[in-house]
Amino acid sequence: MTFAKTFFLVSLLSLGSSATFANCTFNTSKYLSQLQEPSTIQEIRVEVPKSAKFAKNFIEILTSRTRNIPPALKKNFEAQILVDYKFGNCEFSARVRQTGDWKDHIFLDEGEPVRSLNVTLREGNILNAVKFKLLIPKTRNDLNEVLGSLVARELGFIAPETFQVQVDVNGSRSMMLFQEDARKELLERNLRREGPMFEGDESLLWTNGQPTIYREDISLARLMNQKWFLGGQSSQYITLTALAELQNAYLNYTNYKNKALLLFPNNKEFEDFHFLMYTMNGWHALRPHNRRFYFNSFTTIFEPIYYDGNLRLTVPVDLSETAARPSTEDLSFTFKNDYIFPFTRAVSTPNFKSELLFKFENRVLRFNDATQTFFKESLSQLHANMISLQTKIKELEAPISPRLGDSNQYELYTSRVSKRDIGQKHVSSIQAVDKDFLLTYRDTNAVTVSPEALGSILSKNLLGDVRHVFLPENSMDLDLTKNGPHFEGKTLIGGSLLSSPNILVNIKESEKLITISQSNPTDWVLFRNVDLSDWQVNFRGLPVIEEGASLAQRFNIHGMTGCLNFYNSIFNHTSIKVVDGQCEDSLNIINSSGQITSVEIENAYSDAIDFDFSQLILKGIAVHTAGNDCLDVSSGTYKINHAFLANCGDKALSVGEKSKLDANDISINSAYIGMSVKDFSSLIVTNAKIKDVTICTEATQKKQEFGGAIATLGYIECAGQYLEDENSSLSRSGN
Repeated sequence: MTFAKTFFLVSLLSLGSSATFANCTFNTSKYLSQLQEPSTIQEIRVEVPKSAKFAKNFIEILTSRTRNIPPALKKNFEAQILVDYKFGNCEFSARVRQTGDWKDHIFLDEGEPVRSLNVTLREGNILNAVKFKLLIPKTRNDLNEVLGSLVARELGFIAPETFQVQVDVNGSRSMMLFQEDARKELLERNLRREGPMFEGDESLLWTNGQPTIYREDISLARLMNQKWFLGGQSSQYITLTALAELQNAYLNYTNYKNKALLLFPNNKEFEDFHFLMYTMNGWHALRPHNRRFYFNSFTTIFEPIYYDGNLRLTVPVDLSETAARPSTEDLSFTFKNDYIFPFTRAVSTPNFKSELLFKFENRVLRFNDATQTFFKESLSQLHANMISLQTKIKELEAPISPRLGDSNQYELYTSRVSKRDIGQKHVSSIQAVDKDFLLTYRDTNAVTVSPEALGSILSKNLLGDVRHVFLPENSMDLDLTKNGPHFEGKTLIGGSLLSSPNILVNIKESEKLITISQSNPTDWVLFRNVDLSDWQVNFRGLPVIEEGASLAQRFNIHGMTGCLNFYNSIFNHTSIKVVDGQCEDSLNIINSSGQITSVEIENAYSDAIDFDFSQLILKGIAVHTAGNDCLDVSSGTYKINHAFLANCGDKALSVGEKSKLDANDISINSAYIGMSVKDFSSLIVTNAKIKDVTICTEATQKKQEFGGAIATLGYIECAGQYLEDENSSLSRSGN
């Protein structure tokens, strides 16, 4: 007991000195909220040591005889990025290069060079972003992009963090737009789990540095995050099945040649996105080569990612017939006359406007009368455009159904490829062969390639020096697993229940009791968009597999990490029990909210409980044996009244990735680490009794895109170490 009251404070410099962490003059955990606010950044300085070569590159681009920026001149340069905050500064090593297609991204301002830059940080982050662009404001219509991106994100669409910032590049100062790239951090900021992202393939749209937009009708899609694809079999399966669907959608688009035709006509999310882009005059974002997509494995549908809309928020929506804008006729391809945009009323409410104004103020350098007028006029015009466009849609005749004619999709496409004299091989199917892949071409020839080579085809449309395009058959079968992607679904409590085919689900509505039993160790179930108020859910797995066995990848081919999964669901007086879960997580709750009366987990193969992107209050938690962590929470707000966590293989309680956890009573019996808080998270524990651990509590930074963490402990009984790194804070007040 005396030993337990002794406060060990060990600074693990090795945790804070990793190459991925920034050198800051302050402890990042002291400024968790401020480091999420753009207004705390006073200036971003870019210092390129080889300034002569950097300047020469600028002149070469500026004097090149092309309308656009030649890709060969977008050279990488090593740089140092210094960020001046109101409370200190950070220095990051980085790589920078010219960005942008057209020469509006580079010019001389009174003899000073100004250029848009693509920045990749080798260490540290800025507002969680490790890769971003510093854009000349006029290339994105300045305030229109800042406010438009914010509106899209507030309405639930995936949109990048965008704000004005003062930038100094080798002594040349100017105001720029900071905009994060489409990466894992963008998805997490928008409360999505990492998954495949795609975009329109622009590789054919430039020839010898000149634009050749006429090739748009043979340009399809490509994978953006090749590294995620290479993560394992589940990533590969999800990516390939998603890209097969997307390529066919692009094929439809190019064959029908309707400027605003929906790529996914039965997807409400895309209808809403199109409507919003119309009302913000952002049809530039609807061009197929500008489109970006995220595949959500929980909903099994694509979601649009906002990018480069060339927005004009104060301008009335114009549907006149021009080459640059969609027309009234295009509406007939995009919307049914009974379509209703769900957010028209919301954007005019005082609460929406006040919250949006607060966030907008935080993202502009000078909020003055002119800026405030722009905000008011933009919101007023946006609402007026919504009313106007909704009226036009109601007046539409029956939707137009485009026809292909006598030729099929593939013949139309390949005939255009042939006319353009493009040397291109078409991959019609892909099958896994051990760790490699068998590609079958349209001419029936086949070749076996490595995952890395296939990744190059998916992301660059290249295999070696030969152009390859994945052009799947409509009925193709991606045979990457023995059991295939099959699942069973049923309507339940306002939402749906999806599961693997052999799992046994017994629903007793009169008793509000759901009993689930595995038939195979890999069986899983997903509750989606359900209200589980007053329900009890019991999951019975099979005995845990032998010690030392491991899962092929953290998630299965449906993106599920849990045996029992809940997505976008509501809890109130809900009870959950899982026994013998053999998945990465016995219980996984994502994007959900409410109050759970009790959670009980017994004999978990790996993690017992994992909560992501949720707001939950838990009255009681009991975990009896977990192969890895007993309780893991991330990217949300959580409150626990009581938790008993025993026989945890690694951490008993793990709090990470911008989470807040407030716990009253924690009892831990046997773990390597009792409580771990990391990566811009905060942990408050009123009292805890911890025994048989090596480390009582640690506060640390683990990932580059975050910073340190805060642990605030009350009365703690624990005979072990208390660790904090140089970016974190750990305090005790009750001993």
